[in-house]
Amino acid sequence: MEAWSKSLPGVTKWTKSTAAKHLSLGGLGATVVGTSTQVADEFERWVREADVDGFNIAYAIKPELSST
Repeated sequence: MEAWSKSLPGVTKWTKSTAAKHLSLGGLGATVVGTSTQVADEFERWVREADVDGFNIAYAIKPELSST
């Protein structure tokens, strides 16, 4: 929980329920959700800060979150 708290400061308190919600969407890997611009900005930050040289990208649909 401490590692997640540091990597996702927007979550005010990590609980088992909070962790389960994050794991259900992206597993243990990093998850970026947002507009195309927000996602691209985050990828660019990873390249700058960690010198990554590629990405494995998957998508997930959470029906209760999608608009109809």
